[in-house]
Amino acid sequence: MNVSKLVWVIVWLALASGLYVLADSALNPNKIAVLGNDHNVTLQRGRDGHYRAEALINGIKVDVLVDTGATGVAISQRVADQLQIKSQQAIRTSTANGNTVPI
Repeated sequence: MNVSKLVWVIVWLALASGLYVLADSALNPNKIAVLGNDHNVTLQRGRDGHYRAEALINGIKVDVLVDTGATGVAISQRVADQLQIKSQQAIRTSTANGNTVPI
């Protein structure tokens, strides 16, 4: 590969990376670096109308979707395993995607 082609590849990769960063910050504006470490934060609504944020649970960063009308809180088994959280009992949950029962 000659130098000219290599330069173009680098330029396109840089542009794609910049576009990704801009899209990510528009869709997910609530990053830990922006929110800080205060106990109270004000979340910005994403362009899709949802409230997403990076959160620290047991000191580990996880991505969360905040449902302001929810009566309960749920996390996936994968996240629970990552956080070393053990469930006390299995419960059936009903979501827009159907019913689920944890294993």
